[in-house]
Amino acid sequence: MSLGAAPDDRVPVAVLTGFLGAGKTTLLNFLLRHPAMQGTAVVVNEFGDVGLDHHLIETAVHDVELIEGGCLCCTVRGALGDALIKLLDRSGKDGWPPIKRIILETTGVAEPGPILRELSAAPELQGRVRADGTTTLVDAAVGADTLARQGIARAQVAAADQLLISKADLVAPAALAALNAQLRALNPEAPIDLVNRGAAKPQHLFGTARRATADAAPMLRWMHAAAPVRFTPLTDDTPAPQPDGIDSFSVVLDTPLPEWRFYGWLTFLRGLSGPDLLRVKGLIHLEGRSGPVLIHGVQGVFHDPEPRDAWPTDDRRTRLVFITQGWGRETVRSTLGYLTGEADGETDT
Repeated sequence: MSLGAAPDDRVPVAVLTGFLGAGKTTLLNFLLRHPAMQGTAVVVNEFGDVGLDHHLIETAVHDVELIEGGCLCCTVRGALGDALIKLLDRSGKDGWPPIKRIILETTGVAEPGPILRELSAAPELQGRVRADGTTTLVDAAVGADTLARQGIARAQVAAADQLLISKADLVAPAALAALNAQLRALNPEAPIDLVNRGAAKPQHLFGTARRATADAAPMLRWMHAAAPVRFTPLTDDTPAPQPDGIDSFSVVLDTPLPEWRFYGWLTFLRGLSGPDLLRVKGLIHLEGRSGPVLIHGVQGVFHDPEPRDAWPTDDRRTRLVFITQGWGRETVRSTLGYLTGEADGETDT
């Protein structure tokens, strides 16, 4: 925290996701026994009419709230705000313990992006909670096959600030290495850790979003790995992408950008891309700034831009890296003329 900055007294919310059967409830049962997790409330989302997961969480000292009847990213999205408000309003009152943090366990078929958008945009939650990170749990035994078949599972991995692999003791080293390669292709930056029998640590869930923006080195490695987007025009013969096909690519611009133009383009791109924009990170060279501005977003939810005093290397070009699905690459490409000034007759190169 910088000198003079007001303390952030919002309650941190960690999102725990992962495809069906990955072991999220087992992980929660282990984690909630950790001494540092006293004061943790849990919101459990159960897909179906009868919720069971909250009964499987073996703790009596933490506050558990159930959302049932659908996944949080779609049919019961409004219920998330209601559950969080219920928890916050009874915190420290009438015998309820004060809530220091909240874990939101999603159903196995939920995308994190819409959930994060509600946390940041719901008026009733403004000033009361903050998204503190997204952790995705992947089952080592069936993860490779699940990622190959299920677009939701790939989106969960791409959106993660932290990746955890469960049941690694059930697979051979070669299979584990192949799964790691799959995860790195979808999310080149998030730390990957193994958790045996749910043995997670608090730092696997909390603070992961802040750590994702604290160090530019992983992002630079990602930028070097991502193929640059090609500025070829779209035509009637351009093949339609797979609806859940996930793509990683970079955009590099040589000339500093006007601040108003960059943020205007970013707002336009977020609205136009919607859920196709799984993840974006960038070091931005804005006019009049000696250091870069770091941006980081997941499915339209962006952390506050972070101005840096100095560039991490001698390369001072604007570099943006995207993970998109569906028409995401084409949407980014079609809007770059505005970002570079070419759409209104200016040039940036």
